[in-house]
Amino acid sequence: MARIRGKTKDGLELGKIIDIISKIKGINVRTGTKHPYVLEYNSLRPFVISESTSLKRNLVPWMKKATGYECQYILDSFRKGYWLPKS
Repeated sequence: MARIRGKTKDGLELGKIIDIISKIKGINVRTGTKHPYVLEYNSLRPFVISESTSLKRNLVPWMKKATGYECQYILDSFRKGYWLPKS
């Protein structure tokens, strides 16, 4: 997957976010035509990621539905740059 440049509205690098998400089992990351990346999970609507994406308002709630993890856990993982092991 090619590395994309830019940051979300929250200031996190898009490339790092995609790297983290691509390692999570069950979530498919594909390239889109109108947006750089599209996340897919079995029963959820696809989620597009671009520079206009707000991590807190958009991506974290979608990830919560897909993974079942709490919002703060997901946000901490993105801020630290890697998917935190669940204890």
